[in-house]
Amino acid sequence: MLTFALWSLIATASQGFRYSGGGEARDDGDAGSQYGALWPLPQKVRFSALSFTLSGSGFTVADADGSSAGAACSLLQNAYRRYYEDVFRHERRKPRRTDGAEAELPGLRVWITSNDPECDAYPGATSDESYELSVDRPYAVLKAPKVWGALRGRAHFCKIPSGTFGPVNPMLNTTYDFMNLFFKEISTVFPDPYVHLGGDEVDFSCWKSNPDITKFMDEHSFGQDYTKLESFYIQKLLDIVTTTQKGYMIWQEVFDNGVKLKPDTLIHVWKGNQQQYQNEMAKVTSSGYKTLLSTPWYLNRISYGQDWINFYKADPQDFTGTDVQKKLVIGGEACMWGEYVDSTNLMPRLWPRASAVGERLWSAKEVTDVNDAYSRLSKHRCRMVERGIQAQPLFSSYCRHEYKGI
Repeated sequence: MLTFALWSLIATASQGFRYSGGGEARDDGDAGSQYGALWPLPQKVRFSALSFTLSGSGFTVADADGSSAGAACSLLQNAYRRYYEDVFRHERRKPRRTDGAEAELPGLRVWITSNDPECDAYPGATSDESYELSVDRPYAVLKAPKVWGALRGRAHFCKIPSGTFGPVNPMLNTTYDFMNLFFKEISTVFPDPYVHLGGDEVDFSCWKSNPDITKFMDEHSFGQDYTKLESFYIQKLLDIVTTTQKGYMIWQEVFDNGVKLKPDTLIHVWKGNQQQYQNEMAKVTSSGYKTLLSTPWYLNRISYGQDWINFYKADPQDFTGTDVQKKLVIGGEACMWGEYVDSTNLMPRLWPRASAVGERLWSAKEVTDVNDAYSRLSKHRCRMVERGIQAQPLFSSYCRHEYKGI
């Protein structure tokens, strides 16, 4: 089901409109626009908090009574068909709800008001692309003088519905019933001895908005400390994973928040600057836990120059601690988050920078000569390029195979 709120808008020229569904809350400063995902923004908007749902099994788009554009207007009829591809392509077909729990919007009606809808014309610099869109009972109505405005309104109407997903509800027994089945299936499909359970950067805004969870926290004397609720959930999750005979790896926040952990838990350290992550490694190992490091090896962080050198110099055992503590460091992991990475830049951003991390974690501790590493890594980079891997250069250079021996 897709959810959106009651609203109306007026747009002129090629202006769009807005919806009231909130954007995803993020810790990077983007708290979500009040206009949701709409682009471009409309000139005038009015909306209310009343919400509707859309179902692909029951929603229809059709000409309104009195519209000057009818079944013969292929321009609009094709647009109606595209609507379903745009909005319902990810929705599984399922029966319509009849329990009255949510108000379902049955359809959109398109009303072209002028005598000549311009169905057979071409758009021009003076084409009227204005429209008015109102979402209310019994139908949403898209009103426009010409088909050009209707096309603009239809395109923006697709941006209103948004799938509503959020964090799991930690107070429901059904949550843990599902997780129990989920991790049992994982344990049978994947033979790996460990599963990474995450636990980092949990956004509490959704939990805070739920009055039932607020009541639940009061009953458990959590007060307003949502890290305690997170720990409550994580603890139950860890108990479930334990029954599958799997070990688990967790981000350092779970350890920092005081969750009770099995002695063989792996703590994944990723936060802070050099001094901070070194202190964290010392803290984790002094508590007797094995750990691995990622903080200095986030390959998605780029800078001008040969940043591979910093990756090469970082040593996961470089912190204040005993030899026993150092032995609890099982290694490290290079990470590549995808906010600014896709198939167009993944390989050159990954290689050969990840190779520098590889040597640091695989080779002897005494191998630290950067000049020698540069010579060897440059040749290794050319070897990757020759094999079809689009590895970026370390510095201004060339590969011999590129000149075919000349």
